[in-house]
Amino acid sequence: MKTAIVWDWDNTLMDTSEIIYQAQRDLFLVYKKTDLPRADAFRLMDKSARDWMPGVFGTNWQEAYRFYLERYAAHASQIRPKPFASEILEKARKMGFLSVVVSKKMRYIIHREAQFFKLENELTRIVGSGDAREDKPSVVAIKTALEGLDIDQIIVIGDAEVDMKMAKEAGAVSILLRKKEPQPGEFADGLIDYYAPDLKAAWKILQTIKKVD
Repeated sequence: MKTAIVWDWDNTLMDTSEIIYQAQRDLFLVYKKTDLPRADAFRLMDKSARDWMPGVFGTNWQEAYRFYLERYAAHASQIRPKPFASEILEKARKMGFLSVVVSKKMRYIIHREAQFFKLENELTRIVGSGDAREDKPSVVAIKTALEGLDIDQIIVIGDAEVDMKMAKEAGAVSILLRKKEPQPGEFADGLIDYYAPDLKAAWKILQTIKKVD
């Protein structure tokens, strides 16, 4: 059985939440003349720019997005892979998994970060914001990432509800990856198949799934 792992990028394989927050805060201070509470920024991180920016910045949203990308690049030296990220991608490949990335981030930025941290050779395909007709949580994003690949099973690993929703819409196995355990009533019943607090725990789950196959 050929299994594809569909990885989220930000805060799943890469530690970027603080950098994204700093860039979003810079954006709001300049374009909205207001500070951006951290909790509001984290809610925006669950959406792609083309889904939330027009509603906030109106017809100037593309200009605002370019400014955001500039500020993100200014903070980019702080980016680090999540612990065990390189190891889990290598182990997954050697075990026969196919790894692709589906992200709300622009593909060229993911490529740049993957190349810098020497992760690009472990990734078969990257689909970023705008590469598919619809960004995640739409199943169109997964279909675009896996188009032309002979896949029998899909596993989605991500840190947010949008990843879990996309997994269920695609009939995939879902693994929620974050430090905080899901709380009762936080997610709809059946949305999460597995929970992992870190990538080492996720690897143990992947081994279990592979044995079941």
